[in-house]
Amino acid sequence: MQTEQITEQFGRIEDIPPLPAMASKIIDTCFDDKADFHQMADLIKQDPVLTARILTMINSPAFALSTTVKDLSHAISLLGKNQVRNLALSVAIFDTFSVSGKKREQELAAFWQHCIACAYTCEELAKELNYPLPEEAFIAGLLHDVGKLIAYHRLEKEYKQFLTQLKEFTDEDQPHWPQLDLEKEILGASHHLIGKWAAEAWNFPAPIIEAVWLHHQPPAGPREATPSLPLLVRFADALCNLYNLGSSYFVNYELDYSTSAPYARTFESLKTFFRIDPETLLNIYHTADNRLHEFGSCLETVDNELYFATIHRANRELGRLNLERERTLAELELKNRLLEGLAAINQKVADRPQRAALIDEIIAQTLNLCQSRQQFAFCGLGPTETSPACWLGRFGEQQFSDKELRSPETITDDIDNNPKQAKILATLKRLILKKSAALLRNSRTTPLKEHPAILVVPICNNQQDIDPVIHGQLFIDCQQLGQCGVSKTTLLKALARFAAGISELIEHYQMSEQVTGQAEAITELNRQSEEM
Repeated sequence: MQTEQITEQFGRIEDIPPLPAMASKIIDTCFDDKADFHQMADLIKQDPVLTARILTMINSPAFALSTTVKDLSHAISLLGKNQVRNLALSVAIFDTFSVSGKKREQELAAFWQHCIACAYTCEELAKELNYPLPEEAFIAGLLHDVGKLIAYHRLEKEYKQFLTQLKEFTDEDQPHWPQLDLEKEILGASHHLIGKWAAEAWNFPAPIIEAVWLHHQPPAGPREATPSLPLLVRFADALCNLYNLGSSYFVNYELDYSTSAPYARTFESLKTFFRIDPETLLNIYHTADNRLHEFGSCLETVDNELYFATIHRANRELGRLNLERERTLAELELKNRLLEGLAAINQKVADRPQRAALIDEIIAQTLNLCQSRQQFAFCGLGPTETSPACWLGRFGEQQFSDKELRSPETITDDIDNNPKQAKILATLKRLILKKSAALLRNSRTTPLKEHPAILVVPICNNQQDIDPVIHGQLFIDCQQLGQCGVSKTTLLKALARFAAGISELIEHYQMSEQVTGQAEAITELNRQSEEM
């Protein structure tokens, strides 16, 4: 279909079905700070369908109330304006685009599950990332795929052709977003453009129109303090598709498109872009899934409740398994790097290096273990019978000798130009200069004061011992490790195991030093005896 034919198929913007007048009034009232619950109840009572669904929601098991709520004003006060507005908007759009026939009802139900899940996910992301209007994020998430809904209704034949071809794609065929090109080819316009027309026709605010239109656009620049609404919708859309919260293309098990490469790449890139850790995403996922369950029961999409209860449980379990798989893979990667690091240090010990060379190898393997973006790692070994305490470190491109770390006035220009790095380095030097003995006796993994992403890890066999033998300390940047998918408990155990492994190797190194020293002493005695 040619792009110029799109007007004939969809009609003018004015021909897009309007939202029911009553729904528009209810939504406006919800945004009115002066409106109280009784005024809202008087208005909502004029819509029997919405009234029934509000009472259904508040009396659902999700709210676990001890008594049944029958008064609409009471129900609204318990739900809150935001929840009532969200339900009113969802019901209005749902009823505007209702369909007949069980198969199409089931397809539409799968699509609505995705939209509602995306709305709640977007709202939770907005709260987590400090977007100033989380309720605006909910509406943007709810409406982001409304263009698909309009095409599904207005172009039934073409949309069936589109879905048929979409099923033929594999991950190898998807370098970017092939479905968008396919929409333009078959439907005449992409769903986000059609959605923009609809949002304009329904007089939504400009930020929501922009989010519907641009939610497939990647970041145009560095992260800002306030995230853009289109990016929040893009992130929420990818998460919901990746973890099977509904279906964005009116299908369930028939099309395994939710695990396609574009969604996975988008999810990973935005997780890195927003610097949001896996545990937070897991909490957002569970929140969206739970609210989807309580919210979806009010829409009563089809009469086949068993079918959709099964689909919901299967999707929830699949999402949980996907998240567990990610975490397991991250833990395995961490353990592999840990073992590789200890093997490399063991090889260095076997070569009987100078003490500074051994510390340098420990630092190199610590950097590899933690995947530090800042390239930050410092290590100090305590004094022995033959050697004084020694500290070395790396920070970015800079390497620091023991002498530099004990000289407070020695700060390189590169570090000095970075206030954050300079502050961290100043803290380290203060500890090494003024509290070196106490620092080297530290027996517990603790965060560095004012810099909680940096952990101080004692190099000892067992931190749980009452009086462990402590060989030194590691300063480790754990920010990247905390975002790679492992839990905090697993991370701390891995660091303790890494430090314990280093401790054992240092003991071997020191025994080797002692044996070497004794051998040299015997050799010297023999030489002196021969001279006598």
